[in-house]
Amino acid sequence: MQQRRFAGRIGVLEFVGDNRMPASIEDVAKLANVSISTVSRVINRRALVNEETCKRVEAAIRELNYRPNAFARGLMLRKSGIVGLVLPDLHGEFYSEIIRGANIQARETGHNLLLSSAMPGDDAKSWLSVIGQHGLVDGLAIMVSDTMIAGIGSTLAELNVPVVVLDDEIHGVEHLLTRRAVSPEVGRALLERLAWWEDYTRGHQGQFNGVVGPGNQAGGLANIVEKSLGSAMKAGTTPLKAVYRYAEPVTESGFVFMDTPGYDPVATTGQIAGGANVICFTTGRGSMFGSKPAPTIKIASNTPMYQRLVEDMDVNAGRVIDGERTVPEMGEEIFRHILRVASGEATKSEQLGLGDHEFVPWHLGIVS
Repeated sequence: MQQRRFAGRIGVLEFVGDNRMPASIEDVAKLANVSISTVSRVINRRALVNEETCKRVEAAIRELNYRPNAFARGLMLRKSGIVGLVLPDLHGEFYSEIIRGANIQARETGHNLLLSSAMPGDDAKSWLSVIGQHGLVDGLAIMVSDTMIAGIGSTLAELNVPVVVLDDEIHGVEHLLTRRAVSPEVGRALLERLAWWEDYTRGHQGQFNGVVGPGNQAGGLANIVEKSLGSAMKAGTTPLKAVYRYAEPVTESGFVFMDTPGYDPVATTGQIAGGANVICFTTGRGSMFGSKPAPTIKIASNTPMYQRLVEDMDVNAGRVIDGERTVPEMGEEIFRHILRVASGEATKSEQLGLGDHEFVPWHLGIVS
């Protein structure tokens, strides 16, 4: 078995086969007793060929197991059948969703998707020139930082293919929730709250899509998108039933969204005012938080932190990472713990007397 591997900046092509020479278009023409141009017309459907000749050529193609050279065909038609997608990263749920959607759309139009990442420090002009000059793609969608766009703007303008520049300054991952809304009205309500925040922060000399706080940075989060992904994952997979404003009474059952600032005491105060009986607080770094009158169940995301703060943590969800529990098993354990607390069992923060100073209504101004 012979294997050849070609690796380049924008992808990897790998061909595996035996040592026999593959059939050529000349072989097909000879077996079918027609000209090479006739075989080409049958393959590309570019001109009428009588039915008997078509059948003879198609039979020869099957017998020889002939595979047209896609690259040569693309050069002839000036089409590669490939659409390029350049993203800042190829890992994580957010970018995976973009890749999945782009791949679906590409296939619906008869194209394949070529992926590439564009990290800071990459020689973007060089590989963009290769793409444009050699006709590797029929079109290009690119999402990179404003700084990189400024540096490659002239190169993009010179490409001989359509280019779409995607804005990477997104507010978060709201699409992961709006597509689960039970109605268009619920989805629009969520987008309206996001639009409100954008206007609100602008009026207070703030920014809506800025960096995460020092604690999140120390914990490994690079930007607000990664933080938002974590928040969206906590919402599970059930339909979004309703969207509520801060401290608005919650009347809908099931998964609902309440618009609150990110500051834990302010957010929790609004949730309790809306009718929450029990707060489930997930933490990776060990937040010292408690609430009254509704108790807070502290859920540690990793075992080392849980062991350091066992007096203040109620549940160790790090056992999933440790391989001691599956996600469904951990979910069942947390659910049973919620039932016990709702039935009167004291949480760790209640035992420590925490919560008197965590009643913090939303005040005017930026809260984070």
